[in-house]
Amino acid sequence: MSYYHNFYGYPTKDFESKYGGFNPLDDFAFPGYRTAIPGGVQTANQLAELGNTLNQGVTNVELGPISADILEQIPRQHFGEAYRLAKLTGANLSMHGPIIDLGGFGEQGFNESQRIQTETRLKSILERAHDFDPKGNVPVVFHTTTGTPAFELRKGHTIHDLSDKERKNLLFPEEAFMGVAINQQTGQLVPLQYEEKSRFGTDKKDIFHPTNRLRSLNNTEWDQEKLKVQSSLEEIRRLSDREQTIRAEIYPLVYAKEKRVINSEEQARLTERERDLHMIQEHIDNINDIVKSQLSEMWTKVDRYGFESQKEKQNKLKDPLLYYGEASEAHNRFEEARKKVENYHSQIINNGKKLSDQEVKGLMELEKGMKEKQDEYYKFVTAAVGAFPTPQMYKPVDDFAKEKVSETVSNAMVYAYNQFKEKAPLIALENYMPELTLSRADSLKGVVEESRKKFEKKLMENNKKINEKEAKRISEKLIGATWDTGHINFLRKSGYSQEDVLKEAEKIAKSKLVKHVHINDTFGFTDSHLPPGMGNAGINEQLALLEKWKKDDFRAVVEAGAFVAQFKSSPHLFGMEQMNTPVYAPLLPSGERRGFVPGDMTWRGHTDVYDPYMAGFGNILPEVHFREMYGAGFSSLPVELGGQTTGDRSRFAGTPNQ
Repeated sequence: MSYYHNFYGYPTKDFESKYGGFNPLDDFAFPGYRTAIPGGVQTANQLAELGNTLNQGVTNVELGPISADILEQIPRQHFGEAYRLAKLTGANLSMHGPIIDLGGFGEQGFNESQRIQTETRLKSILERAHDFDPKGNVPVVFHTTTGTPAFELRKGHTIHDLSDKERKNLLFPEEAFMGVAINQQTGQLVPLQYEEKSRFGTDKKDIFHPTNRLRSLNNTEWDQEKLKVQSSLEEIRRLSDREQTIRAEIYPLVYAKEKRVINSEEQARLTERERDLHMIQEHIDNINDIVKSQLSEMWTKVDRYGFESQKEKQNKLKDPLLYYGEASEAHNRFEEARKKVENYHSQIINNGKKLSDQEVKGLMELEKGMKEKQDEYYKFVTAAVGAFPTPQMYKPVDDFAKEKVSETVSNAMVYAYNQFKEKAPLIALENYMPELTLSRADSLKGVVEESRKKFEKKLMENNKKINEKEAKRISEKLIGATWDTGHINFLRKSGYSQEDVLKEAEKIAKSKLVKHVHINDTFGFTDSHLPPGMGNAGINEQLALLEKWKKDDFRAVVEAGAFVAQFKSSPHLFGMEQMNTPVYAPLLPSGERRGFVPGDMTWRGHTDVYDPYMAGFGNILPEVHFREMYGAGFSSLPVELGGQTTGDRSRFAGTPNQ
């Protein structure tokens, strides 16, 4: 293969000016003892992959197939054997977990049953990963998502005339041309497209950012819920009026029947009206049940999705609860009056009871009062429904995913902690493509912090001896972030620059949450997994930022599997060159430029003994010269003595060996 060490490079002036003249190409060095390379991710024979990887001289290896099915094909004994092999060679192991969606998302959206199944699988994976290092916290990396879209970004896509307060209250990034919301009850994803609409009669335009569309969607959906209740109440009013009309028609017919002056036609009409009255009463009862169900459903939505805090809940539910209490009392009074009226009618129609003029007058007053109580009940129900706060049935899928992923991670980590205490594996959540859920610096930071908070709370609930400070220390030890330098570079696909990529790296670096790093270079359009320096992701710059604000030493895994597949060459040396990894432990004196100092003992300086670009020396000392042309060397020795030709005859007598 041709040499092209140090042939690649890219401008660093902006970075140098921002960080006091620090040149990430020359002034930065990443130690080899913290560098790792992965084994093959498509095979269950991870033990063989570990051996092959250790043969390259590394001390850190990341194992684990990305397929959950292949992971299940690895014998349990292989995990323990990998630990023993790593211990013999002084190596450290980490594990890349299979590609599973920790939030419970699939092709049809979110499913809670799927999330629970994933949580169960995660517990099993952590239990098996512990065998990689029973005495330490083996890092286990999981993607925050398998591909759930969060938004579509466009560089420079901004909203004009937006105040700082409005900008702060945006639910999606300002540069989101499309945002994705989720129905929290059904799990269905809804795209919300940015749009500008012309305002009637003017040259101005109304801006419909995904945030505006989300708020409009919630309001519209809730208005439809209210309208259903209002429609049901209106239907009951209409039927009640019809009921009163029928009762008014029945009284003369019943009176005629009592006097035995009713003819056959009137008798048929009486029978028909009695049947209509019965049907209307049943219909009213059915609609009342529907209204109760609708109110119960609305109340559930308000209770689950209407508030961010208990205090807000108490404040916003004062009026609805007051009206609902009044409605319940009015309904009880209405039912009491209705039973009395029905009892009178039953006696008249079924038992043939004759009512006095006073009783008839009392019945009419009772019916009038029943109607008033019914109207009072409907009035309070309408008031209660109108006072209900609008629940956030739809919310940004990024926020929803944070809740679900953190729930999965915290539950699984509680299980692992109960099994292994502080020797449990470390979960390191990895950012994926920036337009997917939980994959930008802020959202990755958010899901890690939320996972820690939930884990701390559950830890203290399960173990009263653990106080808040101790729970916080344990959570920081067992839950962290993996920063993938290549994945964040996909911002370039949306028009962003290297400066924007480095801003994301700086955000996650300042959070001090990074426990693990995946190094791979890309050009921002495909997940090309090149060795560092062969793309434009700014690997050294990102590493320098992570090093500047790090809380703990992290391992950096050079993920360049695609390079190996295409060029049949290990990326390890290229990674050490680009990151100025020292050949020996001591580093150069601070302030010296590593790539240009005589005797520079970094891998980058070491490979400079060749010209910056050459095709090599060709086939040096070809084997055929010694085997067939000159007859010298050891190639003609028998195989048992290290030669390459078989001894088909005895060297003593020349007789055939067969």
